[in-house]
Amino acid sequence: MPSFDIVSEIDTVELRNAVDNANRELSTRF
Repeated sequence: MPSFDIVSEIDTVELRNAVDNANRELSTRF
């Protein structure tokens, strides 16, 4: 189960980075 926690934590960081990148692209585009 600890491995699942690590994977979910990494996914959360990746998801946050993806959202930040999307917001940055939108803010620079408009």
